[in-house]
Amino acid sequence: MRTWRQLGADVRASRATLFELGHPNRRSLDIVLFLHFLESAAQLTLIGFCLTVGMSLPYLPLVALMIGYALWNVGSFVWTRRGDESRDCTLALSVQLVIEVIVLAALLYFGGGATNPFVSLFLVPVAMGAITLPTKSALLIAMLAAVCYTLLLAFFEPLPGGQHHMHEASAFSAHVIGMWVNFLVSGALLFGFLARLSAVARERAEDISALRESRLRDERLVAMAGVAAGAAHSLATPLSTIGLALDELLDTAPEADREIARVAREQLGVCRERLDEILQTTRAGHAGAMNGLLSDLIPAHVRQWHLLRPETDLRTVLDLPSVSVTIDPAIGHGLSTLLDNAIDAGISNNDLFVELRARVDGSLLIIDVEDHGGGPPPRIGQAPVPSTKRNGAGAGLMILGANLDRLGGSLVAKAGDQGSVMTMTVPLEEVVQP
Repeated sequence: MRTWRQLGADVRASRATLFELGHPNRRSLDIVLFLHFLESAAQLTLIGFCLTVGMSLPYLPLVALMIGYALWNVGSFVWTRRGDESRDCTLALSVQLVIEVIVLAALLYFGGGATNPFVSLFLVPVAMGAITLPTKSALLIAMLAAVCYTLLLAFFEPLPGGQHHMHEASAFSAHVIGMWVNFLVSGALLFGFLARLSAVARERAEDISALRESRLRDERLVAMAGVAAGAAHSLATPLSTIGLALDELLDTAPEADREIARVAREQLGVCRERLDEILQTTRAGHAGAMNGLLSDLIPAHVRQWHLLRPETDLRTVLDLPSVSVTIDPAIGHGLSTLLDNAIDAGISNNDLFVELRARVDGSLLIIDVEDHGGGPPPRIGQAPVPSTKRNGAGAGLMILGANLDRLGGSLVAKAGDQGSVMTMTVPLEEVVQP
């Protein structure tokens, strides 16, 4: 449990970021509780001053109310220490501000009602709600404060001499009504301004947070790209050596072993093609893009992938038009990533069935890959996740998500009938034929 000094430090550290709260959390709740403790101390000090100067007030109910409010704040502080600090505290904050309004109304009832000079304190919970709560909850706080103020115009225990003023001095009565109207107008303006300012600041904070996450992800990708480019260059010679060895085996190996060497030579050829694509992309940026008819490009890429994973029970449902397009190489790599993840998920459930569905909706290419792995949908984050695969890097979905963001597309994971469904959406760039 944190100490009062730590709580005060949190409040001081939070002053500059109060508007940046994406939603009401423990930090904003701590600030409100800290202010409530200050209010309780100020109220007790004021009662002590009134008692010292001999002012005639109903001290018993006033002191009982303030002690009860102080105990409520202590209990709230202890209760809020439980649970995650990042949890949504909208309900807890709303309850705290409702209690504050009710307690203030009760204190003013025994202290002159609307004639009390401290009646403008109703603006404090209105301002707190406008800053820290969603608009609907904040509006309820503002309406409750307005209703309490209005009731205090008619129902209250008058201050010494106050009854005489309210009933015999019409000028003073007009002054009280003017104070009430001023409160309603000030409350509406304060609520509208702070609520709008808070909403704009929250949107800006969310944008900044998204940009920060995107920057961190891009930094990771740049680092990975540098390593991948270096690895691609270093792999050229070993692959060539392996190719020469396999060619020699095809000529000299016994007939029973030649089929194995031939399959290995085909797989090596696919690896070499992938390596050439990486090297071309490194040299020319957009090199390696697939050009041709959409109805041919996707099936050709899928067939090429199936050569690497022949054990897959692959079903394809393709509804693609024969339109000339240019597809970024990242789309082909991403499709391979989704298919690899799907078959790997199926292996863990002893079900090698994978279904690929591709269609065009307007100018968007939509590809669904569904597995029978039986597990929850994978998490698509801004950083590599721990991989359960042997020698897996755990960065495939992060890289694909970043590439789709760059292309204006998206990647969505959802639960399917027997596993997960990964949906890749990407705009198509049509090639105008002369």
